[in-house]
Amino acid sequence: MKRRYYRYQFNGFKETRDSITFYDLNDIVSMDKSPHRDSIKVKKGHVIIRQRENLGIVAIEIEDLTLSNGQDSLISNLSCVLTSKNKIELSEFSDYGVFKEKSTAPNNGYSK
Repeated sequence: MKRRYYRYQFNGFKETRDSITFYDLNDIVSMDKSPHRDSIKVKKGHVIIRQRENLGIVAIEIEDLTLSNGQDSLISNLSCVLTSKNKIELSEFSDYGVFKEKSTAPNNGYSK
């Protein structure tokens, strides 16, 4: 099984009904040293957008597993984490085909 991990910063994105393309990439960490990419296009469905309260979006994660035909074995496992060079809001992405996860601070007190 081949495991691939990529971490990029992006400057902009374009969303269609079935995909998201991220532009102007900076490679931060990659496990395999492939040629420089200016953009990356991903299918919706494997996209998780993580947000923290008052910080906007902190990470966009893409997990893509490839299984062999007719067998229960994993051929490849791709993980990609994207962060924006600029602050972006969750509302800039549609609700179609992406999972939006919002993390809030724990409620440690209750006042009457």
